[in-house]
Amino acid sequence: MPNVDALTKILFESDEAVADVFNAVFGGGRRLIDPSMVHPASEREITLNRQGDGKWRSRERICDVVRRIQWDDTRPDRHFLLSIENQLNPHVLMPWRVMEMQGMSYNHQVRKAHWKFHNTEKTWDRVEFLSKVPRDYRFHRMVTVVIYWGTDVWDVPRQFADLLEPSPFPELLPFEPRLECPLLIPSEIPPKIIDGMEKFLKMALQYVCASNDRGRMEELLKEHSEYQSLPRNFAQGLLDMVGSQYQVDNKKETVNMCKAIEDMKKESEMQGEKRGMEEGMAKGMEEGMAKGMEEGMAKGEKKGGERMARNLVCFMRERALPDGMLQEFLVQQNFSPEQIAELCAMR
Repeated sequence: MPNVDALTKILFESDEAVADVFNAVFGGGRRLIDPSMVHPASEREITLNRQGDGKWRSRERICDVVRRIQWDDTRPDRHFLLSIENQLNPHVLMPWRVMEMQGMSYNHQVRKAHWKFHNTEKTWDRVEFLSKVPRDYRFHRMVTVVIYWGTDVWDVPRQFADLLEPSPFPELLPFEPRLECPLLIPSEIPPKIIDGMEKFLKMALQYVCASNDRGRMEELLKEHSEYQSLPRNFAQGLLDMVGSQYQVDNKKETVNMCKAIEDMKKESEMQGEKRGMEEGMAKGMEEGMAKGMEEGMAKGEKKGGERMARNLVCFMRERALPDGMLQEFLVQQNFSPEQIAELCAMR
């Protein structure tokens, strides 16, 4: 999804947009963090690394967006990592995916700590010896938010516990992982909260909310003149995100969204008319063939019936109609398996 990736990159270049996502999910719109607390994460914080010869090498990116949230400027260690993962389709294993991403981050922090303390002359006591980190060592939290940009209902688990088989022992439940997957779904966010968000993030969320209602989309464009002309990559990413097959003109730097929506509408209508015409012709031809074959078979004119069947095969091949429809029809007309195989093999 390169166009969607380009869109989200534009969205989260803004520290304000990152803060808005965190505040919407965890604060219900309350300002828990300010944009000033959002900082770039270092390369060592957003990737897993190998260090065989003492040098760090990037191996695998943890997730789509990672930022360091620094809540105390006087203490560099007072921070946590905020990661954002983008989804276009519901993901059955998303709670596990979130757990996996966080585990990757903590594993990376442990490796980093081992490397750091390995090069010191610290004397380990019995407790520290096994872990090779000091007693007061603590992880920096990693908080992951999943933004679901799709239009289908998210009807799959939102917490890891829902992925586990039922347990016959309720005594086990307190000791099982209860990790919940924090989801940001545009349709579940109150409009008042969306209205207070950073411009491009607000725009993307409102477009997704209106994507299933063409009239609502047109009203959105009329109400917000700044939404009518968008950068090409941003516009293409938005259209891809809402499931449109429309391709913008790559020669233009900006896209007129009103014209794009109108072109999409015309294209959809033309495709609907074409599909309806083909289905109607196929049905009419099939009914005509069926009638002719029934009459031919009733009169004992087997060759006539076969000839009409061959004509039907040619018709269906020209229109790329499914073989299943032909096979089912020929079975109903009492053709033998050998005859059906011969007819279906025609190209």
